[in-house]
Amino acid sequence: MKATLLTISLLFSVAAIAGPEDHIYDSCYTATKAVLPELPSTYCFEDIKLDLSRRRIDFEGYAMNVPNSLKVVSSHKRNEDTTVFVAKATIINTWEIDCGKSKFAELTVTGEANYEGEVNPKALSFTVNYSLRADTCHSSPTTGEIEYKLSK
Repeated sequence: MKATLLTISLLFSVAAIAGPEDHIYDSCYTATKAVLPELPSTYCFEDIKLDLSRRRIDFEGYAMNVPNSLKVVSSHKRNEDTTVFVAKATIINTWEIDCGKSKFAELTVTGEANYEGEVNPKALSFTVNYSLRADTCHSSPTTGEIEYKLSK
């Protein structure tokens, strides 16, 4: 009996001292199709919070690959307890001089927050819109959209 109690207490103490790398990525969204080489195929983070006074959403997490914050471009009240938001951030913006190549990509995150700004990280929509040009002086842009779906 003492050996069993000792084993159980050791297991609980190991779980209590687990480092942050053991708790990373509470939520992950994975691309539904091939992505540009500069884009991650999966966006992961631990937590998200809406800050309407600063017009942004803030992501938190250990070694996450989502931008720390995105600008809220629109929001409205669904009811007295729920705010629906759309937030965006430019994640790629390269432009070569003298008619060179250009790449532009923008991350859009939509979701809902309660009256305290708490967002359900499992109920978001992640989309990347991109535009590519082989020759900025003489070619039309190739555009596309990549959807990311909840994977974890």
